[in-house]
Amino acid sequence: MGSPMSRRNGISLQHTTAEIHIESPRPQSGRSGRAYQPLALPASICVPPHTTHPSTTTQDKEGEGPYYTHSTLVATQSVVCRTNPDVSRTTLDTSNASRPTITGSSASTKCTQTKFDGLDVETSIWKQEGFSDQVIHTLISARKRSTSKVYHRIWKLFLAWSQTRSIPWQSCVSTHILEFLQDGVDKGLSTSALKVQTSALAALFHKQWATLPEVKTFFQALLKLHPPIKDPIPPWDLNLVLRALQKAPFEPMATVDLKFLSWKVAFLLAICSARRVLDLAALSYVPPWTIFHQDKAVLRTIPSHLPKVTSSFHLNQEIVLPSFCPNPKNTQEKQLHTLDAVRALKYYIHRTADFRHSDALFVLFGSNKKGLQASKRSLARWIVAAILESYKSVGQEAPITVKAHSTRKISASWALHNSASIDAIRKAATWSSLHTFAKFYRLDVLASAEATFGRKVLQAAVAHR
Repeated sequence: MGSPMSRRNGISLQHTTAEIHIESPRPQSGRSGRAYQPLALPASICVPPHTTHPSTTTQDKEGEGPYYTHSTLVATQSVVCRTNPDVSRTTLDTSNASRPTITGSSASTKCTQTKFDGLDVETSIWKQEGFSDQVIHTLISARKRSTSKVYHRIWKLFLAWSQTRSIPWQSCVSTHILEFLQDGVDKGLSTSALKVQTSALAALFHKQWATLPEVKTFFQALLKLHPPIKDPIPPWDLNLVLRALQKAPFEPMATVDLKFLSWKVAFLLAICSARRVLDLAALSYVPPWTIFHQDKAVLRTIPSHLPKVTSSFHLNQEIVLPSFCPNPKNTQEKQLHTLDAVRALKYYIHRTADFRHSDALFVLFGSNKKGLQASKRSLARWIVAAILESYKSVGQEAPITVKAHSTRKISASWALHNSASIDAIRKAATWSSLHTFAKFYRLDVLASAEATFGRKVLQAAVAHR
């Protein structure tokens, strides 16, 4: 469904000292024999008065470029809660006598001292359901850490939204959920981002909001109001980039700047494997995770790595890089050999051996953290940089928008055009079904060829005048 992390925040947080008295709705009859008890969750939420402008950028910690901070939540200080110090308690006294009143600056200082912790909230909810700590730990592990971070940000946003409207969040129904989503629509959030928010709220309330008829109708309406537009034309020219990679500043690989070498290797691996940067960042140069054969190299991600989809098909998929013109006999073959991913990988491992501080395949080349493992964000920047530098080296204007993820659709589309089997494409890109490729990734790599017929007709007519 996509992640709202790269979208601008559509809901502003307003300062207020109003408290939210959190009470769990009484369970439906027949669901449990336990007596009703209030949910042991934070008794109030404090929203900081200042927020960061959505377009604010922050320098990457690795010092290799800016990144945007306008994720699902943007605020100079996080939305914070006063949490119950004893999360194992099953009751929470909500009487006026025992509930502290927040007034003045001292209360504001106290409020901002405790950060909102989505994990604590989630743990408290499961505890209220009666699960043991061991079971809760397993349940929380069902989602990837990155997904949990996104969900927790959305929870924080929703709690702030409900507070500004004086709505006890636990009493929210589908009417409130749709109002929350509508605020996102009004502020320009994409349909995929709104679907992620719906999934996050389902995890918070333990209720499948997406299955409700009114929520289904809401998203059906969004498809008509904001229909998804798929650009069938590749965002950049693969042939141009490959021609540029055969020359300076990317060759000769034995002496070029390490920056250009890193960019080229990252791009070649991405385009030859059709893998996500998430998977490329989890490769290791150490055997048996990287093994060179006479005519290929076989790479495997480290055992601790979890792919985007953790199914039996997606886990432990090998990346096989065949040699390309390994024994060149003429000038043309020598030029093609410069695009050999196996050759590039050998050069890269050899030239980074002296300063490596990690077993990861890709390591940083900057002076501050030289030799440390390169993150997936670094690899994404390297791939984009290789494309932009290629356009610059041949004197052409670079595309306005280039994303590292586009290498997946472009490589798979060209492989299909050159008669690669459907099964080979599906396995290389780790698509369990070709439906994903057909719906989201397939491009018309020879879009201009459709005009060949008309052009030939006109040429023939002109020639016989």
